[in-house]
Formats: sequence, C-alpha cells, structure tokens
Amino acid sequence: ANAGHEPPLYVAADGTISTIEADAPPLGISPLLAGDDGFPEREFNLAGGALYIFTDGVTEGYLADGQEFGIDRLRALIGDARAAPQAVLAQVAERLAGTGQVLRDDLTMLVIDDSIADQRTGLSEKRAEPGAQVAAGEKLVNLRVSAKANRLRLIRQMIEETARFCGLTPSEARDVVLAVDEACQNVIRHAYGAGDEGDIAVEVRQRPNEMVIIIRDFAETIDVAKVKPRALDEIRPGGLGTHLIREVMDEVDFLPPPFDGGNLLRLVKRVRKGTG
Repeated sequence: ANAGHEPPLYVAADGTISTIEADAPPLGISPLLAGDDGFPEREFNLAGGALYIFTDGVTEGYLADGQEFGIDRLRALIGDARAAPQAVLAQVAERLAGTGQVLRDDLTMLVIDDSIADQRTGLSEKRAEPGAQVAAGEKLVNLRVSAKANRLRLIRQMIEETARFCGLTPSEARDVVLAVDEACQNVIRHAYGAGDEGDIAVEVRQRPNEMVIIIRDFAETIDVAKVKPRALDEIRPGGLGTHLIREVMDEVDFLPPPFDGGNLLRLVKRVRKGTG
C-alpha cells in the first residue's frame, strides 16, 4: 500500500472512515530511509468493515467536466451508508473510465470486504454467515442459457441430476427442481420483462451436507426489499412462487450484485442424514 499513493481507507462496520497512514517513506525511493527495522507491517481485524486500497490514478482521474475526482469525492462515495463496495467500484469505474476522457494514469482499486451482506448493502435483513460468498464450496456445474421458457428444460435436467449427485432423495430432488424453475421463471417474467433479452446462469456448488445453487441474471439490479411473498389468504392468480421456493429450500437470500450489474439469488438445500 505504501507506494506514494493516498493512504488506504478503512470503513468500519458503523460507516466511520479512517485512513491508514504510512509509517515509512514510499517503497522504492531508498531502503535506507526505512531505518534498521525495514518497512513496517501492520495487522488488524476488519471486524465487519472494508478496506479500500487505490492508486493515485483514481483520485487524480478526470471527470467528464474536466475536474479531478479527488479524495473528498471518493470518501463521500464510500461513506454513503447505503453503498456496497461493489457499487462503489462500479461508480468509480463509470465516472473515470466511462467518461471518454484520456486516462492520465492507471486506475487500480482493491476492496477487501468483511461484510458480505450487512446493512450497508441493503440486500439482506440479517448478516450473512462467514464464507457466504458465491465461491463457497466446490463448484460442480455451471450452465448459462437464454432467458427463454423453452430453455428451462435444460436447467431442470441439470438440477435434478446434480441434486441426486449431492445426495438428495428423488422426492427432494424434484422439489428443488420446482424451486429453481420457479426462480428462473421469475427472472424471465420480472427481471427481464416482456420483450427483453438476456441470459440466466445457474451454478451449483457442494458444501458439507449442503447443495448451494446460485442463479444469476444480467438484467437491471432489483430492489430486493420489494421481493416478498404475498399473503396466502389473498386469493388471486400468481404470486405464490416465492412461498414455494422458501418452503422447499432451507435458505433463500440475495447476494450483493456483481460489479457489472444483474442479480444473484442463492438457494441452499441441506442433505439430511440417512438420505441419498
């Protein structure tokens, strides 16, 4: 981090921002300036926060109006209590690399996030357990198809075979197929809408005694607070798919959206002892 750039910014779980100042001259000038102990290292616990490390190409980058982005704008952007790290990175890229301006320096920004789905993301009512990121578990299969109803047969076949591989009973496997099919139908009907074209990517991972399914679309990121099952006593067609999904699966939650947009829905089915 100590290479003559702005100091890294640490955003605590409560939204407080602090800088991590350098304890020695920038790396590469002269090792003699660091003293007998060499360049110091510092270790600390993120404790639910996030660490932003970036080159000066970010803070000195030009905006569309010719002004520099500046450290104050960056601090204001990441200090927004509603801003997930993914959203911050996307906005920085859009404002600097997407303006058509000639870049004056490299733009490099790294975020180490210890809050997968906390309140700053606005995507979950409860804090996600450690390791809840998409990459958790062994990847078994990944299928991407066009978001069309007649392509869902491929997803259904893949899910049923993989569910049996994970140790689910035939009955449980069929239930999981129904839940995934309903979730994909919702993507087609609601995320993309009539006439919109796009893809659905379904990835299955295996954790100890768990089958994890990640469903991704590439449509506009939705407000997950509005994705709620309607009351069962409200008699009208449709709207019960969310109930079905939550009834079948042990865990259902939205993950923070990818950098390039879209939505990520995670479904978890536990493999009961004695099944399979």
